[in-house]
Amino acid sequence: MSKGDKQKATRRKTAGRLPQLLQHRIKRNGRVIVYAYALFNGQRESYGRWGPEAERQFAADLALWTAHGGKFPEDTGGLEGLTVRELAARYLAQLEERKGADWLKTTGNGHVYGLRTLLEVYGESLASEFGPLKLKATQRAMIAQNKVPALSTINRHTTTIKALFRWGAGEELVPSSVWEGVSAVDSLKEGDFEVRNTKRTDVDMDVVEATLPYIPPPLDAVIRLLWETGARPAEILGLRPQDIDQSRKDGVWVAVLGEHKTAGKGKGRFLVFTAAAQSILAPFMLRPAGAPLFSPAEAVDAMHRRKREGRKTELWASHEERYERERAARPDRVLRDCYDHHSLRRAVERAISAANRHRKADGLDPLPKWTPYQVRHSAGTDVARKCGSDDSRVVLGHAIPGVTGRYVHEDIERTVEAHKRRSAAS
Repeated sequence: MSKGDKQKATRRKTAGRLPQLLQHRIKRNGRVIVYAYALFNGQRESYGRWGPEAERQFAADLALWTAHGGKFPEDTGGLEGLTVRELAARYLAQLEERKGADWLKTTGNGHVYGLRTLLEVYGESLASEFGPLKLKATQRAMIAQNKVPALSTINRHTTTIKALFRWGAGEELVPSSVWEGVSAVDSLKEGDFEVRNTKRTDVDMDVVEATLPYIPPPLDAVIRLLWETGARPAEILGLRPQDIDQSRKDGVWVAVLGEHKTAGKGKGRFLVFTAAAQSILAPFMLRPAGAPLFSPAEAVDAMHRRKREGRKTELWASHEERYERERAARPDRVLRDCYDHHSLRRAVERAISAANRHRKADGLDPLPKWTPYQVRHSAGTDVARKCGSDDSRVVLGHAIPGVTGRYVHEDIERTVEAHKRRSAAS
């Protein structure tokens, strides 16, 4: 076997394995000299003569290679040449690699929106030259463009920009002084630059009840569950029958969530369903164990069925053909397996508009605008008023102290008792 064939065979054997420091012996002038090398993804890295210095350099390279997912970071061409747009592209790419494309399109979509104004204003500027004054100018641009006028939104986007440069400093793509500079910029406070503060407030449940007849099923049931449980919309919309434990002796149903807003921070989250919530859930628990409780496909089929049953004229075959043609013309319009919080919010907005059209015809005052998150907020206020603010904290899932079984169990029992006292006080 030739020398080249031996090297190829060695690369095939080491492919997919954790690199190791290897020896290469050479006989020179009657003496054996040992050199050190390693194979990273089949590529040879030499470390000179075998010894402590070679071992130290290899350990540093192995740590760098492992930290970047089995590859060495790309050469940036020098910190001076990297633009803010290029830095943002790398930041979003590593988020997609770590969290997945689906996460970036849904939960992580805020990172994309958070960087939009920055890229419009400073996208072609050098990342190494970004600093506190440019971050403040970006905040002013957000206000001037009136795209994100809410105080909380501007501060959230500012946090995303800071996270971008913190990641860049950690990857040695920008000087650490850039991250230190932008981290010194304070968030906007109430009253700064006349930016409106959109603090979430309660919604009168009489207003919600007046809107519910105009919210299509099954989303009307979701709104009722938000009030009964204090859950976030996404926590209810993602439930499946197999997620809900019905085996408790006291008759309360409990769902311990694996995926939720604060899972990445090491916090647990669970939902408690008392008798009132169970009566809402019962019709949906008949689905297969792994199927979403609230299915858009089922809702659309039910809507078409109601429309057909309510027709005053006969349904001809030509109508079916036209419906099929319309569907074929929109191949991109595919129903998801389950709803998301955006779908729920849009359904509420449309229901409020429909309700107000009927109220106007009847000479009644219009209903104020409200959002699904306000229902959760109102539920928390109701628990705090009847049971105390600390019970409201555990019901809403704020700052649960850990994900161990002991802590989660204690908070579940406390939440169950809070819901019981809440029901007794109604």
